[in-house]
Amino acid sequence: YKHLFKPENRHVIDQIQGDIDKNWDMLQRREEARI
Repeated sequence: YKHLFKPENRHVIDQIQGDIDKNWDMLQRREEARI
């Protein structure tokens, strides 16, 4: 994974983090709806 932290690959990290954030938000909304 070391290559992902090079400046020229920053867009890859940003994309992965964006996907994780969207999935996390969805999971939080699903959990809140169950309460």
